[in-house]
Amino acid sequence: MNKLQTFTRPDTIEDLKETDLVQLARRLLDATVVSTDALNGGQEINEQRLKELKLVLGFLNASNSVIKTKLQVFKMTGLPEKIAEVKKSAESL
Repeated sequence: MNKLQTFTRPDTIEDLKETDLVQLARRLLDATVVSTDALNGGQEINEQRLKELKLVLGFLNASNSVIKTKLQVFKMTGLPEKIAEVKKSAESL
């Protein structure tokens, strides 16, 4: 067994639930959307509003990138077992 194998292990469904980075990205995005009132489309677009909306877009892109990266890593390890677990948990909902 090489050094890499001793420090790595496949991700599990529980790992995704406990991923702090994904949760943090989501909370930052939510806070940015709320504080800038980005969902209110009736406001006039001025220079300050444009900067706020660009900030929201930046957090949205960052959140999206974090989630995509985590899903790619998740897909690369133990995919058949994970699909079975997701289907099993979806049936119980």
